[in-house]
Amino acid sequence: MEVVNEQDKLLWLATAEQERKKADDEKKIAEKIFYESDQFKQLTVLSWITFSLLGLVIAVTGFVIVRKWPIPIVTDLIWIAIISGVLGSSCSALLSALERKANGWEDKKGNKYPNDEPRDKFSQRMATFFLFRPFFGILAGLIIYFGMQAKLLGDTGISDPAKVIFWSLLSGLFIKTLMEKLKDVFENLVGKK
Repeated sequence: MEVVNEQDKLLWLATAEQERKKADDEKKIAEKIFYESDQFKQLTVLSWITFSLLGLVIAVTGFVIVRKWPIPIVTDLIWIAIISGVLGSSCSALLSALERKANGWEDKKGNKYPNDEPRDKFSQRMATFFLFRPFFGILAGLIIYFGMQAKLLGDTGISDPAKVIFWSLLSGLFIKTLMEKLKDVFENLVGKK
C-alpha cells in the first residue's frame, strides 16, 4: 500500500511541477508580448512625460524659492506658501512615480509585469494622478498659510518666510496624509462616527 501511495505522490509532484512550468512559460510568453506591444511603448513614453513635467515643476518652483522670489508677486507670503506646497507635492509625486516604474508596469487590463509583487506598478491610470498631484500642493500651501495666520499651528510666525516655506514644503510632501488627518479632525468636530 505504501508503494502505491509513494508512486501516487511522485506522480502528483511531477504533474504539479509540469503545471507550474507550463504556467511560468505562459507568463513569460505574455510578458514578451506585452514588452513588444504598442501599449508598453505608450507607457514608456507616458512615464517619461510624467517624469519630465514633474521635474520641470520642481525645477521652476525650486528656482523661485531659492532665488528669494525674483517674481514680484512672489513677495507675498501666500504665494510663497502656495509655491512651496506645489514644490513639496511635486517632489512626492515624482518619487511615487519613479518607485512605481522601478517596480514594473501594469497594462490596461490590470496585468502586472514583470511580477505581481510588489503590487504598485506604473500604469496609465496612475500617470494622470501624478500629473495632477502638484495641484494638491496649492491646497497644502493654503492650509499652512491660513493655519499659521490663524495661529492654529502654534506661534510659528507668519511673517517669517523661511517658516512658511518649511511648513508648506512639508505639507506638500505629505499632502495625502495631511488630508486624511484633516478629515479625521473634521469628523470629530461635527461628531460623525
